[in-house]
Amino acid sequence: AVTTRQGLIAAKGDVPVAVNRRPGQAIIIELPSGELIELVVLSLKGNQVELGTDAPRHLPLMREELLAAEEE
Repeated sequence: AVTTRQGLIAAKGDVPVAVNRRPGQAIIIELPSGELIELVVLSLKGNQVELGTDAPRHLPLMREELLAAEEE
């Protein structure tokens, strides 16, 4: 991943982007359409992270394990 001077993070090749955030902090995802989605760390409970998002309802959000089960 590459961080630009504006604080933007871009994936480089097939390397996943890793971002450190604390509760109350967010990352913004810009879709190719120009829509912005905010992903906020709401809380930490042991080894679990509670996330919140303002993603539009027309965009599907699915936990990874549910998507994998659906593909099987």
